[in-house]
Amino acid sequence: MLLICCPYLNQGFPGLAVKGMSAALRLEVAKHGIKVTNIQPGDVDTPVRAITHDKKAEEKFGPPKDLELLQAIVIAQAVLYAVTQPKRAVINEVLVSIPEIPF
Repeated sequence: MLLICCPYLNQGFPGLAVKGMSAALRLEVAKHGIKVTNIQPGDVDTPVRAITHDKKAEEKFGPPKDLELLQAIVIAQAVLYAVTQPKRAVINEVLVSIPEIPF
């Protein structure tokens, strides 16, 4: 089971709630052989970024314009890595970020 989560999970109460829920879910379903992995993608260059309606938020919280963002294929490779591990191995979390913004 994959949970795609915000990379800010390690900051503040909402992140702790998501991590706690993931840990509880992981414990609950492990006995059925189900693995739970949090994938936390950083700034990814997608078409959605171009259609934001909140330009002020983009300026305030978005990455600097001159940074090369992650490509979607990088996140896909991280997902593939997590789900192709041997039966006895669990990847609990994968945080993927760019070097300039290392969560």
